[in-house]
Amino acid sequence: MKRAFFLFLFAIGLGLYVGAETIFVSVLEKTPDAALYNFESSSAWESGVLDALFDMGAIVSNTPIQNASTFALQKTLQEAQEGGANTILVVELVYLAIPNTQKKERAAPAAAKFYQYSVGTGKLLKQIDYNSPSLSKNIEEDMQRAKEQTRRLFVKQ
Repeated sequence: MKRAFFLFLFAIGLGLYVGAETIFVSVLEKTPDAALYNFESSSAWESGVLDALFDMGAIVSNTPIQNASTFALQKTLQEAQEGGANTILVVELVYLAIPNTQKKERAAPAAAKFYQYSVGTGKLLKQIDYNSPSLSKNIEEDMQRAKEQTRRLFVKQ
């Protein structure tokens, strides 16, 4: 009987210790004409961010990719709180030019801005800016850059 009781306490303690951080992710597109395009690069960045957070042991949920000009932080904070999230990660992808489909140009973000907010207080916890040394050439490169920058944001200092 004692053994079962101690095993029960150990299981509860382990469950409390293993509790993962819950992160709500919003990926935003900022384009020259303020229109929403849902570029394939944005989807790759979203996948890279989510993969990196999952690899770090976080529980993640996300909103659909949206236009930066229509993003409402307060609404997102409320949704995240209702979903039980601890923090919100907003990733703003900055596109400097709209691609020319006739020339087969690919849209790729020139910069990405990461903002981490506390759901409880709404305060900005951390911010990093990433300025791409060159436009990415493919989706795999976009995903890799997203993973690297997400890990950089969450590095323990």
